[in-house]
Amino acid sequence: MNFDIFNIIKENRKEELSSLLQEFGKLRLLSECAQFLDKRAFITIDLQGNIKRKINNFILPTFAFFNDETLLIDEIFKACDLKEKQNLDKIERFSSLDIEKVKFNFIKTLFNGNLEFSKKYGKELFLRDRESFFKTVSNFALIGNSSDKPLMVLALKKLMTSYDDNIFYLFIAYMTKYRDNTDIYENIVVENKDLSIEDLKIVLKNNSSLLNSLEGLKLLTTLTLLEEIKVDNRERALEKINFEITNIKNYTPLNFVEKELLKIFL
Repeated sequence: MNFDIFNIIKENRKEELSSLLQEFGKLRLLSECAQFLDKRAFITIDLQGNIKRKINNFILPTFAFFNDETLLIDEIFKACDLKEKQNLDKIERFSSLDIEKVKFNFIKTLFNGNLEFSKKYGKELFLRDRESFFKTVSNFALIGNSSDKPLMVLALKKLMTSYDDNIFYLFIAYMTKYRDNTDIYENIVVENKDLSIEDLKIVLKNNSSLLNSLEGLKLLTTLTLLEEIKVDNRERALEKINFEITNIKNYTPLNFVEKELLKIFL
């Protein structure tokens, strides 16, 4: 069945989209809407050198962690941008390559922001060795300052019980297009090898202003990712989180979805 998502969104036909959700499920609906959920760029610059960052939508975590039909439909309508429509072709694979080369090229293309190759290496690794995929992409997700990429990894892990090209594209597109500041991770010195996830969670929860902010949600989900995935850069990541908990002073208020996500990870 072909979904007329463009006109459904354009004409605000929520009841029709809700019927599709009930009939085909949230993964199929998310996949069909994926062409309108990406952004061509998350950071832009004008002739005067002014830099503008676009805000990421939390559509992947929303569909991963919630089942409320009204919430899912409302968030799809908020997140879909008809002007940003992408033509999503089938993602090719690198089936002939050695698995170690696939892993290395995957994290390299993620870091370099090379969407076209990263999605192919990522698909190959995901389908050949899912555990290695999540370990590799987690190693990458942990390097950014106050990043929501760990939350995106957790969302994909929950969503992708079976592989879907369009949902996978959405994930890789964000991971490559959104450019993190990595200066804390690059310069941090691991001084306390005894730092634990449990201790950092206690410190975070004792700072209610930080915890109940977007920055707190990002830190909490980063700690959750470290609980779920055995990464190679654990000690450095924990030291970075410890630094951020101590030094973040500007707090971004949570919207409704973010507040609900925070409850899930507490």
